[in-house]
Amino acid sequence: MPETTEANLSIADALALGRTRLANERTLLAYTRTALALLVVGGTVLHFLDGPITNVLGAVAIVFSVVLAVLGLYRFRRHKKHMDALINLPRGPRTAANAPGSPQPPSRPAGTP
Repeated sequence: MPETTEANLSIADALALGRTRLANERTLLAYTRTALALLVVGGTVLHFLDGPITNVLGAVAIVFSVVLAVLGLYRFRRHKKHMDALINLPRGPRTAANAPGSPQPPSRPAGTP
């Protein structure tokens, strides 16, 4: 069976893939925007407010912003990898034999019948 590539997807599937990719990018931007806002809030609290509680809150906001940025990047890459894997699935009807994760028969060397 020929492999599925972006070039031989149906119009509906290609548009759905494009929408999914854009949604994944929007989600990454939302994570980045939130992480940047938390970083600014944490830095502002540390710079302008004095006291042990505000220092702890500012530091927690900064640490959480870094964790959030890393989590967003991880999520983006995981979903992108998943979408790329879906493009390379064999075309044809889905059966238990060609479902993702099912054992595949060994491939033959080139030139053998």
